[in-house]
Parts: sequence; structure tokens; C-alpha cells
Amino acid sequence: MSSLPLHLRVLQQPRLSQHPVNEEDVREKTRSASDPDYAGGSYGNQSAEGMEKRRARLHAELTKLGINPDEIQSNPDQFGTSTLRTYNSFIFPKSAGALAVAESPTRAKVVANSMSFLIREYKADRERWIRNVDQQRNTTSNNSVKHSITVILDNVRSAPNVGNILRLGEAAQVESVRLCAMGAAELVSLGEDEHQMSTLQTVLALKARGVKVYGVETTANSTTIWDTAIPDKDVAFVFGNELIGVAIGGNGQGSQLNSYLLASLVATYLNKALVILEPPRDFNRFSQGSQFGCPTNPYKEYGTTTRFPDGLQRMIQHPHFISRGCRVPCQGTMTYKDWEIKRQSQLQYLKKGELHHEECKEASRHIKVMPMGGYDLRELFHRSLRSQMVDRSSSNYDPKQAHSWAMRLGAKPHEAEVFTTLSNASEIWDFLSALMSRSGLLRFQPWIARDVAEYIRSSNLPTDVSYDAIHVRRGDKLIREATKEVNNYWLERGYRQPFPTNYIPFAHYIERGWGGRHGNYCKRIKLRGTVNNKLSARLVYIATDDPATVRKEIDELPKAKGGNTIADNCYRLRFIFSPAAQEDGTVYHLNSKGFHDDCRDRYLRNVQVSKNSSISSHTLDSSWD
Repeated sequence: MSSLPLHLRVLQQPRLSQHPVNEEDVREKTRSASDPDYAGGSYGNQSAEGMEKRRARLHAELTKLGINPDEIQSNPDQFGTSTLRTYNSFIFPKSAGALAVAESPTRAKVVANSMSFLIREYKADRERWIRNVDQQRNTTSNNSVKHSITVILDNVRSAPNVGNILRLGEAAQVESVRLCAMGAAELVSLGEDEHQMSTLQTVLALKARGVKVYGVETTANSTTIWDTAIPDKDVAFVFGNELIGVAIGGNGQGSQLNSYLLASLVATYLNKALVILEPPRDFNRFSQGSQFGCPTNPYKEYGTTTRFPDGLQRMIQHPHFISRGCRVPCQGTMTYKDWEIKRQSQLQYLKKGELHHEECKEASRHIKVMPMGGYDLRELFHRSLRSQMVDRSSSNYDPKQAHSWAMRLGAKPHEAEVFTTLSNASEIWDFLSALMSRSGLLRFQPWIARDVAEYIRSSNLPTDVSYDAIHVRRGDKLIREATKEVNNYWLERGYRQPFPTNYIPFAHYIERGWGGRHGNYCKRIKLRGTVNNKLSARLVYIATDDPATVRKEIDELPKAKGGNTIADNCYRLRFIFSPAAQEDGTVYHLNSKGFHDDCRDRYLRNVQVSKNSSISSHTLDSSWD
């Protein structure tokens, strides 16, 4: 095993610091002339103007010595070395005296010779270290025993934290330390070299090997480590970001759709326009410009070109009543990176639950903007807006604002009046969901509607009769988001850890959808709803990422003649699985293969099918809802 200093290769998409930096303070402290637009100090403008001339002179001298100047700047092995510091000191002198020396006609040759010596010295030191240290340590480490423990760092940003964990992992002889997210293009480990693109994919790959994965975090839903039965082998521990903790599904497609729906509700509540800023292709890690891939043969059908909308808008049509016809403001002066910096600067206000606006100037107008990502939006909602929007017992609740909110979502005046009288949070969300559905807030692109129809035809789900739907979301959600609901479910039934399962049984979905509702239903339906003297069965569409387990659970439920499942001693249910649920138990789910380019498997077709059902029993911990 090599113990050379580890170099993290950075993703093509740069990641920005979580904490905003005052550039003027940095410039005054460093007196740097590396910014051509900076005119600070008595020599700033002169230094900046001569930068390219000094660079050209130095490159010419380095080329004469057989040194490729471009490799010095781009080779990761040179980062932080004396060679690169010498190069930068000549190009960007930091004092008037240093600038005068750099402008000397012979100085470029002297610096080039010095860099040549430093390069040779670095290579010699590295080769000597490999011969005398690395090979010897590699021999001894091969004889040591590795523990089948994997440490996963999910977007850990602090270099000292990463370094300490790497050293601790090596000392403890863990199998591997995996650095995920945070722009790492390659999985860096103390074990074998592997490549992963996200924390989620790393976790799913480990779980597929039978590894038990634990999220290490102090939250209201956490269980203490001494109350957790941790196996002796094949375990992985996920440590999250210093600011937001573990957020495995934070960048998933499902979470993005949920963020969009919440953003639409927040925008209509605050009476603001909502516009979507998609990252440019240079910042986009998906080769087709969207996590939803490229539609199949839609050009003739819909009159589109090969340039489809990027990002989320490849799947949904952003309605005019939400955007108010506005475009992304200040496009001539603000880049995606500029907006990202402003977004990060808002974190300090969001932590306090404060609404904060950034300003940009467009023509003669000053525009107030609240740039937010999914995490920022959820922070704002939970810390500030939730009590105003859905907590009617709060002193922050304003009936007039609730009435206006409902009207902006398309409610009729009498419906808005009813909305202001609701007090139960579930009823409020149901009312909002109905308004969103009727107003067309969530509207798929036409090529997706086409594929949904094809998807339904490929299943055994008839389109001429009513049906019900169940969504069972497990998978990676059992690591964190679903733990509170699962724990509460078993605790309410008198169990103590370890619980019988780490998920809510399928029977509970049946109970929630059809239990305790029938009254005289069975008597009435026997008189008018029989087919061949048998109680007619309800069709139930099942969308799940755990089809094999759900099928086993269905087999254990009470059965009527003909094999239909009995619910609440009354209903007869016939289940139809989504076509994605294969017989071998494998299934596609959003987030699981986020870098494939075929989007036919990416559309939220199950959402559309479930939306049209009569009764829906769904997992409420899907993503973060």
C-alpha cells in the first residue's frame, strides 16, 4: 500500500466554499496583484498590466531548458511545491520592490534556471522517498490484517478533518476511506482504487454487497451508539458535512422535484416569482445536460430541436403563473458562479430563520432576489415559514395571507375561505395538493406524457377502470430519512430495539389505505358489485424500490379464493407491480444510476400513474417530504 501524500483529483464542476469571503479584506491583507482588475496598492495596476509579458518571457526561458510551462500549472504533483511558488512570485510580484526586480531583462532567465533546479530536486526527493520509505511500508502493510470497515466522508470540506480521518483509518487498518461528493472525481481510498460519482452510489454499491451502512450524526432521530447492535464485520460509517451533516440524497432527482414543489409553494405564499437557474454545461456533470437524459425520438412529434431544456425543465414545464413570465435576472452581469456565491452568502441568515434579499442591477432597475438551493429552501421553511404557512395555532399565522395564498394557487373565493379555517396540518397539505394538481403546477413535458402512456400500456394496468396506488420507498431512505417513522411505528406497538425490521411493513400500507373504512360497504357491494358471485377485486398499482420483499409480504397476507388479498376482512385487492420491478427483484429508482444517459427510465412515471389513482397510500419519507 502506498503511503505517498494523497492528491484528490477535482471534478470538472468546481465547488465553492460554504463561507463567503470578503475579497477586499483578502486583497488588503495579501497585497496580491494576481487579479488583473485589482488596482490596490501603489503598484497594483502596473503589476497587472505587465503580468502577461512576464509570463511570456518566463515561458520562453523555460522552453529553452526543455520544461513545459503548462505542466507546471496543471500537474497536480506540482500543487504547493516550491516550483509553483517561484513561478507565481515572478508572474504576480507582491511588492513594489519585487515588481522592479521582475521587470529586469535578465530576471526571467534566472527564475527559469531556479525552477529547473527545484524540479530536479523534487523528482530526486520523491524517488528517494519511494525507494527508502514507501516500498518498505508497502511490504509491511501487506502482512497486516485489514478490518472490514469502510469509512465514507459525505461532502466533508475541511482539509484537516479529511487528513485526520485518513491517518486514523490507516492506523486502525480499516478496509477503505472513501471521499465522496465535494468535487472528488475519483474515489480515494486506503484500499483498492474504485471510482464513484456520489455518496449515494457508494452506499448503494456497499449495500448490494451486504454491507451494513450507518450514518454517524447527532440528530433528534439518532440512536446512541451503545444501544445500536453493530455487526463485527462488513460495516460502513457515513460522516457528513460539517455544516449540514449527512445528506446522501441531497442531490437526487427525487429531492430536486420535491424542492421544486416546495419552492413553488413558498413563492406563492410570499407572492414572489419563481425562476429556475440551471447550471451551464461547463458546470453540469451530466453529459446530456440533465439528470433525466435525452428523450427518445421526440423531434418530429413535438417540433423540438436537439437542444432540449437542461436540468429539471427537461422533465417539467415551469408554469407561467409561477414564473410570472420573468427570466433569470441580470444575465448580462451575473454568471451562474456569481449567483452561487450569493446563495452561499445567505446561509448565515437562513440559520437564523431570516428572510434576506440579494440585489442585482438590470438596466435602470434594482432587482431583489433570494437565490436558493434545495437545502437552503428547506432551512428557510423549517426555521421561519412553516409556522406561518401550516401551523394555524402559531401567533405568526395570518388568515388574510392564507386566503391570498390559496387564491394565487387557483382557489375560488369560497375555497380560499374554507382553506383559512383548516387547522389540521394533514388537511392543509391535502388542500394545497389538490390546488396544485388542479392548477397544473406540476406539468410534465409532452415527450414524458407520451412515455407515461407507453409505460402504462406495458403493464397490466387497465385504463378504463378506476384503480388505487401504493408507493413503498425503502432503499437508501432507510439510512436516515425514514428512521424516525420506522422507530415510531415499532415503539407504538410495544417493541424495543433491535426491531423486527428496519422498515415499515407492507401490511401497514394496506391498513392505512383500506382499514377501518368499510362500514356497511361489504353488504352494499355484495348486492350490486359482484362478479360471478364473487366480491370484485380492487386493482392496486405498486411502485417500489424493494419489489422482492414486498412480494414476500403480500404472500403472507390473508387470501380469498382466486388468490386476491383480503384487506380489513372486506376488500379484495389485486396487486399490479410497475414494469420496472423485475422478477429477480431488481428495480430502477431515481438516484440509483444518476449518470446513465437514457432518460426513458428516469421519468417519474410512477408519479403520474399514482396521481390518477382513486386511493393512494404512499411513503412520506421519500426523499425529504
